[in-house]
Amino acid sequence: MPIDILAISADTTVLLTTLPESTESAIQEAEAVITTSIAWVVPPKIREDLAQLSGVIDDRGVKHPSIELSRTMLRGDGHRIAMIDGQFSSSGKLLNSVQKLLKNAVKVSRKLFIIGVSDDIFNELLKTARSENFQPATLAIPFSGRSGAVLNLMERIPEPASLKAAFIGDSADAVAVRQLILRAAQVDNTVLIMGDTGTGKEIVARNIHENSSRRNKPFRAVNCAAFPHDLLESELFGHVRGAFTGALTTNEGLWLAADGGTLFLDEIGELTQAHQAKLLRALQENCIRKVGGTSETSVNARVICATNHNLLSMVQAGHFREDLYYRLRGFLIITPPLCEHPDDIPLLARVFWNDITRDDKAFLPDDIVVALRNYAWPGNVRELKMVLTHLFGLFHTVHPLDVRHLQAVFEIQGLHLHPVLIETASAAETRPRGFPSFRHLWRVYETIRAVDHLLSPILNVKGRNMPHLSHISTGVINLLNEINMHSRTPCLFSPQTFENISRLCSRLAYFFSEFEKSPEKALDYLRDGTRGVIDEALTDLLAEIDQTLTGAL
Repeated sequence: MPIDILAISADTTVLLTTLPESTESAIQEAEAVITTSIAWVVPPKIREDLAQLSGVIDDRGVKHPSIELSRTMLRGDGHRIAMIDGQFSSSGKLLNSVQKLLKNAVKVSRKLFIIGVSDDIFNELLKTARSENFQPATLAIPFSGRSGAVLNLMERIPEPASLKAAFIGDSADAVAVRQLILRAAQVDNTVLIMGDTGTGKEIVARNIHENSSRRNKPFRAVNCAAFPHDLLESELFGHVRGAFTGALTTNEGLWLAADGGTLFLDEIGELTQAHQAKLLRALQENCIRKVGGTSETSVNARVICATNHNLLSMVQAGHFREDLYYRLRGFLIITPPLCEHPDDIPLLARVFWNDITRDDKAFLPDDIVVALRNYAWPGNVRELKMVLTHLFGLFHTVHPLDVRHLQAVFEIQGLHLHPVLIETASAAETRPRGFPSFRHLWRVYETIRAVDHLLSPILNVKGRNMPHLSHISTGVINLLNEINMHSRTPCLFSPQTFENISRLCSRLAYFFSEFEKSPEKALDYLRDGTRGVIDEALTDLLAEIDQTLTGAL
């Protein structure tokens, strides 16, 4: 039977929560609750089970005076969940103590505390939770994280084997993407797919098409960044003979070629303002006009777009049309970066390894799999496959392979596999989940360092005669989109770090919004305080990275 606990959030609302009977499974699957609650109050049975998870739980022993609860719970190494046996005379006294704990908890990065109580106190709290003073809610938690909350609300659609083979993964994030693919296939709206490079956006687009009623019609893909701006319109809409120099014949264009089927526009964020206006008109009217033509042709093609930029940030900065953005995101799917669902890395690695070696029984050693699981993967699934391809190409005659060979592959590519990532499988399994990860923190740190590097000529050099300013602003806005993509979840950072990252993003977004109106005004704003915000964000991130590595070691 499931176990009831009380999850208390920062606003002191008490949530009646249902967890699976397996306590270890409960800890691994409770990320959705961790993001909204700071304290759990648990009955004796679950408290006894939790005490055995020494790698996750920091047991503080028996606590007597409730007034010292906050001080006792906040004391510790900060890398494990703090649990304490609280002896309280009433539920009201306990709730008063938890309120004090919550006020102090916002000052530290820890997001979860566990308080064990007697059956009497727990039953008293249940009555309180069901009274008029609180709004109880029963939460089933079969999945973890952001995607888990989505899956809990979905009626699951059976997934075809072909879809599971195309978008591989058993995590909540992977399952959520597959479920969204099937739902997008049931409607005929435009689809916007957002995600980092290498996260499988085209795979998502193709599977939406293959599971839709248009599956027997053409699927045409266009990379909007691959064509010169003056040729993209002809590629999409076609041209008539003699429309421009070299137009010796009439070309129907890919939009018309996709009639009845699906047109996939990759890298949609690279479109110029002129192309955005023409795309919007084609979507609204379902008609296209060839370059050099005088008449319009009706076309019935479903449009699916993809980008590795945060289009909403581009809209706010004035680089992407707001009306087009909302026209495109009739159905939104976000493909998660690999660092956000590391549990899928072993499965992906073994599937890729079998494909690369052309041997379904090929063995990938555990120490290599563990190191792969803990690497940041800025290139995501594409980079993972590339590393395994190099590993096989360089060392296919070596038996047995070990993590030293993987390190050699990284060194050849000019990358560094941090020693902390080469750990035992048991250590990786006992690391608590729901806390800031090295992978995520390091990726944000590197991105802000890149921003710092690009902005240095602006921030450190006086004067306004800078012809390369436009080039720098274009590079930084791409990095800003990446920072926004990786800082969607505040609970992955300490409050102070997240605040500094948000301040930096706000400053950069305002700079870009003002740059086209008044470059001098925008430059003055950027130079006034931005250096300090960057330094604070980098310092806080380094401190959290150091804390995370210390806990891992």
